[in-house]
Amino acid sequence: MSEHLEDAEVHQLVTKWSSRVRPLGFYPDVNTGGPLALAYTMLGLVGEVGEWNTKLLDYAQAAKTPRDARDLAAQQELGDIFWYLDALSYEVQIGFKVMEPEGLAGVLQAGLISESLTLIEHLGRIAEIIKKHLRDGTNKHWIQVLNHIRGLADMFIQLAEEQWGPEVIPKVLELNAEKLLSRAARGALGGSGDSR
Repeated sequence: MSEHLEDAEVHQLVTKWSSRVRPLGFYPDVNTGGPLALAYTMLGLVGEVGEWNTKLLDYAQAAKTPRDARDLAAQQELGDIFWYLDALSYEVQIGFKVMEPEGLAGVLQAGLISESLTLIEHLGRIAEIIKKHLRDGTNKHWIQVLNHIRGLADMFIQLAEEQWGPEVIPKVLELNAEKLLSRAARGALGGSGDSR
């Protein structure tokens, strides 16, 4: 088995996963590309990256917690990050028609080139473009947002594969789909808390 999933494998996994979870989107102006949808998905992405970072810090400090439990918690947060990357991609794609609306799968397949930036730089540049759009109504630079989303996706895929191996990406996506489908079945898509 290779040490990394091929782009075509990742695209196929994300396409299948996204078709299961995107219909569960529960936020203002969902699937419109409108200002509230852009703001919500960007804020959600930043929040999930923060939660993931907290899990990693807890991971380093919690030697008494079994490794499997620590791994699972970090992988669940990673699934949430992928969900917000998908949702933000889709909102940009349908709102500004920069490419076919396929969410993260479309971004991964489009051959977009991401700059070699840090996590914070990618998030900051996306936030700046969305901020200027909300403030000034500018409709420029959306392909750059998708380039930065590609950079973030590549970064998180690489980090996950280095930590847990290439088999973790399908696991992360499945964990995320199971969690969201369970919440939908229980009417618990709104609210807060990982275990709602």
